[in-house]
Amino acid sequence: FSKLNSSPVPSYSFSYDGVISNFQPKQPFRAMDSNEVHHIIETYVNGASWYRVWSDGWCEQGGKLSALGTVTFLKAFRDTNYTVVGIKNRSAAQAYPLSVSGYTQTQATFASSGDGSAVLWMASGYIA
Repeated sequence: FSKLNSSPVPSYSFSYDGVISNFQPKQPFRAMDSNEVHHIIETYVNGASWYRVWSDGWCEQGGKLSALGTVTFLKAFRDTNYTVVGIKNRSAAQAYPLSVSGYTQTQATFASSGDGSAVLWMASGYIA
């Protein structure tokens, strides 16, 4: 699909390490309950670490931890009302649950009952 309700659909692609690449919206994002148009004002990429800041203060960021543990966000969030998710980066057949065992405005800690394999993570919310 190239159009939805006469609006271009953003294109996404995912690399093998789980990092979103080639994100180029064909038009700025418009909030459904507002006439305000939001656009990306800042981006950063360094290896697997990345972030994208929108004009309204919304931030999407992510990266890769080499093992279970704590990630320090590239951009601190305004409060703890954000979403953080992680997946294990492993090819073994057996999967172990992964959870966020603690979080603050600047960090999140990933825990698992299984091995300590690498974690691909992403967080989104309003930044400070």
